[in-house]
Amino acid sequence: MKVSKIDFSLPTLFISECVFFYIAPKYGDTLLSHISACFDNVAFLHYEPINLHDNFGKVMYNNLQNDGYHMSGFQYCTNRESQISRYINNNFQKVNILTLNEIYNEIKKPELD
Repeated sequence: MKVSKIDFSLPTLFISECVFFYIAPKYGDTLLSHISACFDNVAFLHYEPINLHDNFGKVMYNNLQNDGYHMSGFQYCTNRESQISRYINNNFQKVNILTLNEIYNEIKKPELD
């Protein structure tokens, strides 16, 4: 990243959609740890499955597995606490997790129409 002339002091937003679910935890943790160490002011918008032990999660997991996908990061998608722990353990200072339902419920009715 240093070759790219990134200004590590600027506020930076990383966006990840279903990436960490598929990569080995040690590589995901290394990436998160590196990001938290390099950037002075960083935020992560992380869209990943959670609650994979409920009925929907089990069906999704089985369907993906049957289609030949390997979900190496499954262990961090079991619940909110596992996701929060991952970020805390990789030196993120504050972690907040919202489900899509929670986000949807925060949207004012006129905005949905």
